[in-house]
Amino acid sequence: MLRRVYLAVQMLLLIAAFLLPGLAVCRSEPEIVVVTVATEDTDGLRRLLKSAEHYDIKVQVFGMGKEWKGGDTRVSQGGGQKIRILSEELKHYKDRDDVIILFVDAYDVVFTAGTLTILDRFQTHFKDKRILFGAEPYCWPDESLAPDYPVVEFGKRFLNSGLFLGYAKELYKMITLKQVADDDDDQLYYTMIYIDPKLRKELKIGLDTMSRIFQNLNGVTDDVELQFDDNGDALAYNAAYNTHPAILHGNGPSKKHLNYLANYVSGQWSSISGCSFCGKKPRIDITVMDFLTEYGSQYYSKKVINGVSEIGEREARQEALTFASRFDTEFLFSLDGDAMLTNEKTLQILVESSINYDLGIVAPLLGQPNKMFTNFWGAVAPNGYYERSEDYLAIVQRKRIGIWNVPFVTTALLINKEKMKEMKTPYFYDKNLDVDMSFCKWARDNGHFMYVDNEEYFGFLIVSDDFNDIVHKGKLHPEMWEIFENRELWEARYLHPDYSKQLEEGYEIDQACPDVYDYPLVSERFAKEMIEEMEHFGKWSDGSNKDERLAGGYENVPTRDIHMNQIDFERQWLFFLDEYVRPLQEKVFTGYYHRPVEANMMFVVRYRPDEQPSLRPHHDASTFSVDIALNKRGVDYEGGGVRYTRYNCTAPADQVDKKSVFAPLEMQLETGKRSC
Repeated sequence: MLRRVYLAVQMLLLIAAFLLPGLAVCRSEPEIVVVTVATEDTDGLRRLLKSAEHYDIKVQVFGMGKEWKGGDTRVSQGGGQKIRILSEELKHYKDRDDVIILFVDAYDVVFTAGTLTILDRFQTHFKDKRILFGAEPYCWPDESLAPDYPVVEFGKRFLNSGLFLGYAKELYKMITLKQVADDDDDQLYYTMIYIDPKLRKELKIGLDTMSRIFQNLNGVTDDVELQFDDNGDALAYNAAYNTHPAILHGNGPSKKHLNYLANYVSGQWSSISGCSFCGKKPRIDITVMDFLTEYGSQYYSKKVINGVSEIGEREARQEALTFASRFDTEFLFSLDGDAMLTNEKTLQILVESSINYDLGIVAPLLGQPNKMFTNFWGAVAPNGYYERSEDYLAIVQRKRIGIWNVPFVTTALLINKEKMKEMKTPYFYDKNLDVDMSFCKWARDNGHFMYVDNEEYFGFLIVSDDFNDIVHKGKLHPEMWEIFENRELWEARYLHPDYSKQLEEGYEIDQACPDVYDYPLVSERFAKEMIEEMEHFGKWSDGSNKDERLAGGYENVPTRDIHMNQIDFERQWLFFLDEYVRPLQEKVFTGYYHRPVEANMMFVVRYRPDEQPSLRPHHDASTFSVDIALNKRGVDYEGGGVRYTRYNCTAPADQVDKKSVFAPLEMQLETGKRSC
C-alpha cells in the first residue's frame, strides 16, 4: 500500500515537471497596434495600406477628414498636429503594459515584413528598451543639438520621428509630456525628449541605429538596394549594416528611391513570377468608339488650336486640362505629336489599368526604336534632370514587365478625374523648367504618383529633333527625309509591303529580260510624294547637252531631270540604295559585293510629249542601274518602260510600286520608250 502511494506521488511530480516548462513557453506576447495619422486620402497612404494588407497588418488611420494645421513639413518645420491627434486617439491605451504601439508616417512609408518579424527583432535586439525610434544620419531641424546626442556604438546617431514603436504606457507618457501646438515641430519635440538623459533613461528610449526594423532612406539611398530571395520575393537590403529592414520611410528627398523600392517589395514584383497584380482587370468592360467619324457631322462647329502659331505649349496644355475639367470628364488622354501608337487598344488598356489598379496618372511605355530614349525616367538627378535607375534598361527592354511608379512621364498620359480636380496650373508650377518637367515636378512635390505601363507594346516615339529644320526648308513631305532618325516609320510608309519577301531564302525574283530583275521596292505613297517634291522644287534641266550641274558642264545623254542633291536628298538616297537595293543586288548578281553603295548620278527624269518624250539608246556608266517607275501606265501616260536593244526585250512600267530593274553595264544597251 505504501509503495502505491509513493508511485502516485512520483508520477504527479513528473507531470508537474513537464507542465511547468510548457507554461513558460506559452506566456502571452504583447499585442501590436499599428497606427498612422493622415488627414487626406493620398496615393502614398493607399500604398502604405496596400503593403500592410500584404502582411495582414491592420493599420488604424487617425485624423482622416480633419483640417491639416500642421504646416508644410516639406519646406518648413511642423507636424505637431500629429502628436495632438495621437494623444487623443491613444488615450484608452495609456495604462496598457501589454500593448505595443507602432507608429508610421502615412504618405511615404511601406512595410516589407509582418508584425511577428517586427516584434521578434524588437525583443531580440532591443530587450532593454521600451520605446524605439528609427535613426538617420542628419540632425534636424536644429543642427546645434547634435553634440547633445548620445554617442552610438555603430550606425546612425540621430532620431527620426517618422517611425517609432513602444509599449503603450511609456509611449503615451512620451507624447503627453508637454503641450504641443499644431504647427510645432514633431521631430524637435521627440528630439528634446531623447537628448534629455533623465527622460531617455526613464522612458528607456533607444534608436534602431543599424536599421534592423526601421529604415529612413534620406542620406543613405546608395546603401539600400534590392535583393531577391530564393522564392523570387523582393527584399530591401541595407548593404552598410547587412540588415533587411521591416519598414521603409522615404523621408525628405528620398521619396523617389522609396517609389523605386516599392515597385518590388511587399509582394509587388517577383523575379520568378513578375508583376503580382498585373492582368487582374475584372471590373470593367470598355468599348472605344470612333466618335468623331460617326457623330462629328452632327456638331455645328469644331475648333483646332494650332499650338505653334496661335498659343504657347504651356498655355495649350493648360487649356486642354481646363477644358476636360470643365466638362467633368472621367479621363483626359494627352497625346503629343511624336507619339506613334500602333496598339489600337492602347486607350482601353490604360483606362482599365487606371480603374482597376487605382492609377491617377499613367503612361504607355514608348521608346525610340533601337534606342534607350523613352517617355519616362527611372530616376531624377539632384538638379532635376534625367538620371538612369538600376532597372531602367530592364523596363525599356521589357525584361521586367509591370506597371512602374516613376518620377517622370511625358508624351502620352492618361489622367483620371480625381487627379484633374487636384490640378490647377501644373504646367506653370515651375516656369524655369520645360512644360512636361514642370508638370511632373508638381506631381512629385504634391504626392501624386505617376506610372508607366509596359505590359503591352503600345508603339514608339518619333524622333522629331530635326523635323522643324526640314519643314523650314520648304519640303512638302518632310517625313521622306526621316530615313535615318525614324527608320521603322519610314519603312512602313515608303517601302513596298512585299519588299521583305524578296529576301526570303528560295524566293525567286522575276526577270523581265535577261539579267533584268523586276521586283517591288517602294510604296505608291513614296512615288506620289517624290513626284510632288520634284514638281514643288521645279528646277528641271532643259534637256540639252549643256548641264552646269556636272563637272565639265556637258551631258552626253541629256534628260529633263532634277538631281537628288538639288533637293538635299542625296545622303538619304545613298542610304536607301545601300540598305534596301544592295541586298537584292547581291542576291541576283552573285559574287558582286560593294558596301557602301557608291553612286554619283541619282535623279528623277520627267518625260512629256511636249518636252522630252523618250531617251535615246545608251550605255549607263555604272556597274548596275536601278530604274523605278513613279507613275502608272494607262493612268498617267501611255507607252513607257525600258527597252534593252541587245536582247530585243522591253521591261514594262505597268505599276508604280512593283517595278524596279537591275541592268549590268557589260550586258545591256538600254533606251527609254516613247511615252505620250
